Amino acid sequence: MLQYMEGPAGYMMRFANLTKDYFVYPKNEAAKNCKGVGVLDRKKIQLSEIFRGKNETGIENNTARCNGTKFGDIENLITSFTNHILCYMPLPVVSVLKTPIIVDGIRYLYQLEMGYHRCMVFDKIGISEYWFDVIEFKNEGIRITWQGEKNDHPPCKPNSREDIIDQGQRITTLSKKDGGIPNTYKDIQKWVSRTFVNKCQGTKTNYARLISKATKASHSIRLWGDRDVQDEFYKQNNKILGEKYKKKGEFDEERNAYGYLMRKGEQHRSIHTMLMDWLNRNCPPAEDFYYIAYPIESSRTPAVEALDADRKNHENDVDGHLELHKKFIDAGCTIRCEGHLPVLTDIEEPFKIVKRV
Repeated sequence: MLQYMEGPAGYMMRFANLTKDYFVYPKNEAAKNCKGVGVLDRKKIQLSEIFRGKNETGIENNTARCNGTKFGDIENLITSFTNHILCYMPLPVVSVLKTPIIVDGIRYLYQLEMGYHRCMVFDKIGISEYWFDVIEFKNEGIRITWQGEKNDHPPCKPNSREDIIDQGQRITTLSKKDGGIPNTYKDIQKWVSRTFVNKCQGTKTNYARLISKATKASHSIRLWGDRDVQDEFYKQNNKILGEKYKKKGEFDEERNAYGYLMRKGEQHRSIHTMLMDWLNRNCPPAEDFYYIAYPIESSRTPAVEALDADRKNHENDVDGHLELHKKFIDAGCTIRCEGHLPVLTDIEEPFKIVKRV
């Protein structure tokens, strides 16, 4: 039987005797990295004054989560609270309602912003009041930004893919007065950068792309794997005089060579594919091969520099295939680089060929 059945003589007395000085976690942390968020107080509040939603899960009102708060398995959390109260962990957070909400005759003065699972625990073990950090938001857009940033900090569960998209969709539908942002890729990218400050650049780029695609943002990023992008890419580049190319090792009569398109950072794999194709044709002598490279979708390295770096790195990546390489060279075959074709990205002009000098 769980310890929360022991009654008020044990853990409930500890809750009742809690004071503000017991908690060492800085209350200003609730507003850290979020402009437009003010910390008003740290105070003991009756749970009956806090609006969480219309049912015990709070699923209808926890907008920080795309799918609301689910009760889940909180037995470990119950055991933790009945054993001890951690003074160094973030406190649950509420905001002051500008206009009290009245539901079924109950008057709510606060909106729960963070700590849904903990409040569920308090309901289960019979705790009617607890200490909360009280904050205020300048507008709804600031609230969404705060939700996205704080979701990724303990004890919260990290943002899911659906949470990221939902936050982006909500903030792009708000007016400027309410703290919304324009529905363009650049504005979404800026919002992501200032919201998810602890994420690496690659993750931020991915977040911006997810949101832009979901909101059908103006100048939305198009990825190499998106529908029709590759066909459009090939068609557009093949209109350029002298720049037709093959994409899967097909024979190019115009160049009298086998052509390949390869992704930046994977030259050694693609070159080995060329050699294996050659081996599967019984190693005919004096064949010519060429490749055109394109960068990974999020690359911010200038095209030619990226290509040069990958060609140099290739020398260190072929140790396991040296015999095949030697046989290929001894047969009088060649591989040459024809240039660089960038993917449609957020930073490079589409359909532009960067020629080597």
